[in-house]
Order: sequence, then structure tokens, then C-alpha cells
Amino acid sequence: MKITIREAIDEDASSIASLSDQLGYTISVEATLQNLQIVNQSPNEMIRVAVHEQKVVGWIHVFLAVRLESASFCEIGGLVVDQQHRRLGIAKQLID
Repeated sequence: MKITIREAIDEDASSIASLSDQLGYTISVEATLQNLQIVNQSPNEMIRVAVHEQKVVGWIHVFLAVRLESASFCEIGGLVVDQQHRRLGIAKQLID
């Protein structure tokens, strides 16, 4: 199975909202788009999507975490893979 990982774009908002709903996070496409645009403008955050056959089948949100007592690190803010595409290594690809 060929999976492409790329930066999330505005046109992905509907797919991202639908995937979020699979985990019980109900959010409108409009609110998802607004959040996506905010994150994409932040130099300390990123959203990547996993695409299979031109369909978004997963996403990950990562942000820079700065702590006074330790070195900076990246933290996962959210991660979901479509229920029909789980156990295929897509989450690992998103994390890598």
C-alpha cells in the first residue's frame, strides 16, 4: 500500500473533521478549517496527512514543547488513522 505523507492544506479540512469524528471529537468542517489555518501559520506547529489513492486516511498534529527544566521536544497534539486503514503502519509513518 502506497502512502504519501504531506502537509495538510485547507482542502483537507473536511477529511480531517471526519477522521476526528471517528475518535469522538465532533467538530465542524468550518471550525476544523479555522484551526488548520491557525496551526499552519504557526512556526512551532505542523499538521501532516497520510494520503492513499488521493484520499486522506490519517493525520497528525505536532507542536514544539518548551519546558524550563529540560530541552525542547516535539509533542503530538493529535493522531488518527481511518478505521478502515488501521494496523497497516500508517500511524508509524506519520510519527516518523
